[in-house]
Amino acid sequence: MRETYPNLRAHIRYSAPLDSDKTAKRHDSEGFIDDTLIDAMVGDLNVTYYFCGPAPMLEHVYALLRGRGIPEADLHYEFFGPGGTLAA
Repeated sequence: MRETYPNLRAHIRYSAPLDSDKTAKRHDSEGFIDDTLIDAMVGDLNVTYYFCGPAPMLEHVYALLRGRGIPEADLHYEFFGPGGTLAA
């Protein structure tokens, strides 16, 4: 997908990759999403965020981004597993 959309920037981060994930290089980095990663990826650019994962991860990322002042309209997410909503 990165070849088709050169302005699209995707970063896959696994909190706990398996050895097979590491061997196959299925992710870009390890750990939880944090301010350091966001600063490295986008800095002060005005961007729209798309993120997907299980509810606890989405809650964490949503709170992190809202805490950075990112408007609700720029946050798009999808649940892995049962759907839900995230509180503002």
